[in-house]
Amino acid sequence: MHRVVTVGDYFDAALKILVTAGPRSIKVGSLCAALDVTSGSFYGYFRSLDDFVAELLRMQLSRQNHRLLALIEAGPEPEVILPRLREMARTVPHETEAAIRTLARSHAGAMDLQRLLDQERVAALAEILRPIVSTTDDARHAAVIGMALLVGWQHLCSSRTDQDFNDMFDEFEAAVISAATQGEIDG
Repeated sequence: MHRVVTVGDYFDAALKILVTAGPRSIKVGSLCAALDVTSGSFYGYFRSLDDFVAELLRMQLSRQNHRLLALIEAGPEPEVILPRLREMARTVPHETEAAIRTLARSHAGAMDLQRLLDQERVAALAEILRPIVSTTDDARHAAVIGMALLVGWQHLCSSRTDQDFNDMFDEFEAAVISAATQGEIDG
């Protein structure tokens, strides 16, 4: 009997392998072994491992970008933007994103895709923050700071705790509020 798997099954297996064994473990053989299928199954969905990695990045990082776009569409009042952003940032699969960013550094084209998706995320975040701060430049600057804090925190904090996250977000929130009251973000 042949086992039928989906593209989503491959992505799920890859994320588990990434988090538990690291980016060097993402290989066609390890993915197929995890799913108990042959490599023909893999190549039925993907042209190459690099194509697979690009699709994995697009799927995983885009998911978070879509959450930001949904917040833009909801058009929340300025006083609820930062609490909603805190909750969204708290629920990002941080360990998975850190592993995906590490993976992107070693696959052709994946780094460019990651940069593009990060630019999209910064643009969405800037649009969300614009009603709070004084200028479009301040919103963009705050968005870049927010992304740098989040990505840095994901990579530097091996034992990420809720308190560590809250401390980091409190600093980000203070910078945004300062920009709202003083008219610029210090950088």
